Amino acid sequence: MTVWRDGAWVDGPADNDRGATLGDGLFETILWRNGSVARLDRHVARMRASAEALGLAAPEALTDIEAIIPDLAARNALSDQRAAVNLRLAVLGPRGLDRHTPHITFSARIAPAPASDTSIALATVSIRRNETAPSARHKTLSYLDQIEARREARALGADEAAQLNTQGNLAGGAAGNLVLILKDRALTPRVRDGALPGTVRAEFLARGLIEEATLSAADIAAAEAGAITNAIFGVRPVHSWDGRALAADHPRLASLRAAIET
Repeated sequence: MTVWRDGAWVDGPADNDRGATLGDGLFETILWRNGSVARLDRHVARMRASAEALGLAAPEALTDIEAIIPDLAARNALSDQRAAVNLRLAVLGPRGLDRHTPHITFSARIAPAPASDTSIALATVSIRRNETAPSARHKTLSYLDQIEARREARALGADEAAQLNTQGNLAGGAAGNLVLILKDRALTPRVRDGALPGTVRAEFLARGLIEEATLSAADIAAAEAGAITNAIFGVRPVHSWDGRALAADHPRLASLRAAIET
């Protein structure tokens, strides 16, 4: 696979990549469709903000990423396909918890991402999300908790995991933000409750289509409908949650999907 890294087209991993050994870094996954990138400004802003919060230098190439991605798609024969672009920022340096160098490596990859409009089943898993941890608020390179949450959900016969925080309130899905329709209000967990500040979530909040709220187990049980959102698939309705049927065809979910697809 051809990879763009630090201004050059290369193959293979970088030496001393603490992102690979320690998860010391960040990533963004961006939708490429119809020959352009979706919500690129939100992804770039989030990576810059997270880099600053974690004491890392934002890569200079972020300024030029809008021009780099079409070239990336062309070099991988994906210009006319729906695809996922992965931006990866990782710290370079020796082993150990202390960072002895400010150097980073920044790369971009792309892979096909066919559209999917099927509804899913959710299972609330035992793996809690620590709402006080940086990994809850930033897209770090360490996703072991999410991988294991998804694995547990699959073992329970579901498609995706719903994670609670340490206080027992809803935090999010393993691979996206969650939205509940409760008394005809579209509600999503707060960042302070462990929700990742997702780009689709941010778009909906900016348009006034959803509201932030602290959501308890009782709220989950009372929900009429639900959906998981992320940058690649947009909005996927939930047809069951812990075995309880939900209205996958709820009109509020249809309006969310229409908003993000236009």
